[in-house]
Amino acid sequence: MEVQGKEIGLLAEWLVEERVRMYDRALHAPLLKVLERALLPSGIALLADPWRDAGWEFADKLLASGWMLALDSRVVPAQQKPREVLLIHAVRSE
Repeated sequence: MEVQGKEIGLLAEWLVEERVRMYDRALHAPLLKVLERALLPSGIALLADPWRDAGWEFADKLLASGWMLALDSRVVPAQQKPREVLLIHAVRSE
């Protein structure tokens, strides 16, 4: 991760992000790299996506990279009406 031109590492046990752009397939590799660098081994990322194909594809890429996943769905409030979202509970490998 780079801040003001300096390389930094953010190692955390949990990372929760509501605005991850999983729908943009071009960002899958950089997003995976950020998660791997931001989380400690066995760290957890909680991600949500409104059932787009790209969200499922990102989950597949996490699995292929050795992450353990638990998938769930929830109905959440939205601007127009409640909507169902895919929840990805991803645990970084050791």
